Amino acid sequence: MFGTSHSLGGGAPATERTLGLPVAVIHLRRDGQRISGSEFKAAVPLIGRLLLGPTSRHQSGGGSSHMADLMRPGALELGSLCKPLFNPVIERADQQGFILSGYEIQSTADGQKTHLDQVWLVRPLTATDPFDVPPSRA
Repeated sequence: MFGTSHSLGGGAPATERTLGLPVAVIHLRRDGQRISGSEFKAAVPLIGRLLLGPTSRHQSGGGSSHMADLMRPGALELGSLCKPLFNPVIERADQQGFILSGYEIQSTADGQKTHLDQVWLVRPLTATDPFDVPPSRA
């Protein structure tokens, strides 16, 4: 269903669907720990397309069922801008954006995988934003 052309029947023209919501994301944790106020003020947002959905068999997330992924703008085939957020939960939302919490998977020095708490501040982009997030083509 995602990224395909759809027809409304009766000969209506097919419309393109783009994947993901254009957003600006700031990570509110580093290595599982909350960032400081000065780090937050200095943070440069990651600009991309937010995808929310079930985990795939290739990205199981250590038993999670869903994930949030921030994809490179306009080129989904180029991959993620950061580690995916597994089992994302919307903690708070208002007209300016929303807070997603979950966990990232990080490999330890001995090759083990561990879950680290992560929180994203997500601001949807609008047509008036200075960021250029071109639509993707499926």
